Amino acid sequence: MQIQNTIKRALYIESFLSIPKVKKLMLLGHYLKMPHLQVLANLELEIPDYVFESYILDLKQIQKGVPLEYLTNIKGFYESEFYVDENVLIPRPETEILVQTAIDLNLSENFQAIDLGTGSGCIAISLAKKYPKSNWIAVDVSKKALEVASKNTRLNDVKNVNLLESNLLDSIPNRKFNLITANLPYIGTETFSGICQNTKRFEPNIALFSGQDGLDLYRQLSKSLKSKNIEFDYLLAEFADNQGPSLISVFKEDFPDLNYRLIKDLNQKERILLIFKNVR
Repeated sequence: MQIQNTIKRALYIESFLSIPKVKKLMLLGHYLKMPHLQVLANLELEIPDYVFESYILDLKQIQKGVPLEYLTNIKGFYESEFYVDENVLIPRPETEILVQTAIDLNLSENFQAIDLGTGSGCIAISLAKKYPKSNWIAVDVSKKALEVASKNTRLNDVKNVNLLESNLLDSIPNRKFNLITANLPYIGTETFSGICQNTKRFEPNIALFSGQDGLDLYRQLSKSLKSKNIEFDYLLAEFADNQGPSLISVFKEDFPDLNYRLIKDLNQKERILLIFKNVR
């Protein structure tokens, strides 16, 4: 059986017509261990029937709304690939802005950092690879999420990320960090109806929702930073559309003397909050 016939069959099976062709190519490329753009350049390559059958079964899952990344267990993020499954949120391109902003801070090579709500570990691992002399603590309340993050430290051969099961800073002693990164759940119940149905159905809700306005966990973080007297040079936090001013107010209540800057994503939407001590 040839790839051309496989693609043709997949394209013309009635129940799969609504699936974008690029997803079908990516899935087939995953099975054949080649970039999806090369699939069309290898039309004469024969594949076993069992591969085609598995491919069709996965297309049926996609047709039901299952994310492609949960079928291939791979998601590209920044300059690396990460293992993902249903226990972690699929890394988004918007979060790459947080990583790039951290790089733009020009921290010393051996900075001390903590990543809160690490999930797959994509933020901490990406920055730990960029700065191999830095030291990271990656925190998540979910044990299963930390198992995924552990796989990703091995997948990316990262040695300078230590994983910790904790509710935010509960297990962190009083100390100083040069950098705190936080991509906490920030979807509010008041905006629940506007969230993609497949996201709500298949991605872990614990990684998505945080109170009525989506900022409950950030409030908890701010209070915890203050009560535990944890010092930091920079804090980077991701948020949803139109949450920027409200998120600034959350932290300003506890840290009125710090500096605050909102950073836009590639769609020119405010996406990242940078908090810092010194005027930059």
